[in-house]
Amino acid sequence: KTASDAYRAKIAADVAAGRKPGSCPPPTGTAKVTGDELIAEFRTIPAARQPKLSVNAAFAAFMTKRYPCKS
Repeated sequence: KTASDAYRAKIAADVAAGRKPGSCPPPTGTAKVTGDELIAEFRTIPAARQPKLSVNAAFAAFMTKRYPCKS
């Protein structure tokens, strides 16, 4: 399971449970995120925080920043 799969599963679970999702990405397969963009974002994570942060959590934070839900 990839970080993207885990991220999408969490959003689906939130919606199914009636909770507001943490972000609102476009439909699967249409988000245009390059590996370079993702690595650049990961590099902004403070060094002290990196060992404690999973790739899944870092990916979710990136997507939340990039695709916030409109109020």
